[in-house]
Amino acid sequence: MTTLILLAAVSPDATASRGHAGHFVVDNDRLITVYAYVDGRRIGTIEPEQTEGFAVPTGYHRFEVRCAKGSSLFEDEELLRPRELLRAEVAAWEGLLLFENHTPFGGTVYVDGEEHGWLDAGDQRRIVLAPGRAEVTLRGQGRLLDQDTVVVRTGQRSTLFAEPPAFAELEVVNPLPVAVIVRLDGLSEIRLAPGDRQTLLGVDVGRVGAEVRLASSGRVIERRGVDVLAYEGGQLLLSAPDSAPIAVHNTSQATLELFVDGRLVATVQPYGDVELDLDVGVLRLDIRDERGRTIEQKRLDIDPFVNRDLRVGSRSASAQAHHRPASSCSL
Repeated sequence: MTTLILLAAVSPDATASRGHAGHFVVDNDRLITVYAYVDGRRIGTIEPEQTEGFAVPTGYHRFEVRCAKGSSLFEDEELLRPRELLRAEVAAWEGLLLFENHTPFGGTVYVDGEEHGWLDAGDQRRIVLAPGRAEVTLRGQGRLLDQDTVVVRTGQRSTLFAEPPAFAELEVVNPLPVAVIVRLDGLSEIRLAPGDRQTLLGVDVGRVGAEVRLASSGRVIERRGVDVLAYEGGQLLLSAPDSAPIAVHNTSQATLELFVDGRLVATVQPYGDVELDLDVGVLRLDIRDERGRTIEQKRLDIDPFVNRDLRVGSRSASAQAHHRPASSCSL
């Protein structure tokens, strides 16, 4: 609502002393910059929520206050007397939105579909809006950076932040020839068939831990983290392990030494067990007794997805290894 306040003239004689000017005072309660006009000529600028006074020659004038788009916010025709004060009050009706871009990208700001210019990362934009609910959108980098709703109230400031999303998508891809079970931090387990893939929604942005197990045996074949980015999301591409376990059972009463491709990897006590973690591929296993004699030799084809059990040191081999020939006597 716009009102005009006329103060009583100091001198009732409107023609007295042309050297005495009057004053046109504008109280700008709005949240936008307005401009004072006298007889169609702009005489000054009044910033948001500021008051400015302008000296005007005495006489009959047309007084106006306009916004930047040229719309009239106040207009009147009055006889201005010397030292008389003519006041125009421009009442607030809109609200002010302070929109801050906290995303890592610059983008174009839209309010209810209307463009409001470019906003760099870390910058702030003042947007004067009509009261009511408004949808504010920030678009950049060919994508939607943020979208939110704000309620604008007359004469009040509202602050809205464009923030990177806290959640994103994560695609899990299983190129392996076996079914697996994948467990991600804070999420339920998922089962993936050979060659399958699955997209998970609502995954926390940041580093997510993953554990991959064989569906057949439950053996863990991979543990690692995957980065889920705010806008790009993430992808977990499963990989085959480079080693596999093999359980070795010593069925003999002798202590045995196990050599893989000529390297000692373990010692097995009589009737004892040991589990080896061997590289995937074709390996040569030599089983030697305590004297260093090879009593068995095996060719192993280590499959990354198969758990193996191996029995070594048969009783017959053990007996032969400990056999002592009888001494002969002649009478």
